[in-house]
Amino acid sequence: MGERFQFLEYELGTKGVVERKFWEPEVKGSSFAVNFGRSGTKGQSRQKEFSNEEEAANFKLKMVREKLLKGYIPTKETVNSLLENVSPVDNPQVVGRLMEGEHTEKQVETLVRWLTGCIFAKISPEDFEKAWDRRGDEDDFFDWLYPDDDGSQIEDFFGISDFYREALEKGADRFIFVDDNAFIDILALKGDPGAKAIMSDFFEERENDEEVAYIGLFPEVGPNSPISQLDLGAGWAVVTLRGNEQYEFDTIET
Repeated sequence: MGERFQFLEYELGTKGVVERKFWEPEVKGSSFAVNFGRSGTKGQSRQKEFSNEEEAANFKLKMVREKLLKGYIPTKETVNSLLENVSPVDNPQVVGRLMEGEHTEKQVETLVRWLTGCIFAKISPEDFEKAWDRRGDEDDFFDWLYPDDDGSQIEDFFGISDFYREALEKGADRFIFVDDNAFIDILALKGDPGAKAIMSDFFEERENDEEVAYIGLFPEVGPNSPISQLDLGAGWAVVTLRGNEQYEFDTIET
């Protein structure tokens, strides 16, 4: 199986999020196959036959939507695989930004995977909002959003439904996050614009032109580089790519 979706829960006493259930869909010719179950088990397998591959793929998309709307999260490897198959766009750019609190990088890293999965599955803004409004229900939907970690200050992810709607309207096809001295922003991207474009948008009101110019000198993090995360501090930056490669800039100066 290639793609894997996880149902996550926060485990009390461990200050960690764990995978409780998994769901692995696959299209093989005109067949749709799925393996699912409790984490730590081999799971159960099911297969459904269709008259052609297109019908099987459409059924898979329908099932992926259902799982996403129930709170299942695509793994990092699944998101990377989806994005690897996207053709580069002519004008990659940042199309949206949402500030989401302090010391919430663990939750946001998971959230951007879910957002990217929703974009790929073409979840409508209306269905997205209905699913998002279910968080905190008795079925532990999005339980992982509210851990009891010391220092975590969550702003309840206010405005995220409008953020998703606007990102969809502007052609976003992926999401990343920026950690600026523990303050976390989610960015909606159309393609991979590169670190310079990301920082230009991020520092729009902060007059850090030298930092932007400096990081733009490095082609490794330039346009079409698969950036998944950007960490910023006083005089340094770390750019993480989707394959977990990291580029560190100890001092940012021209």
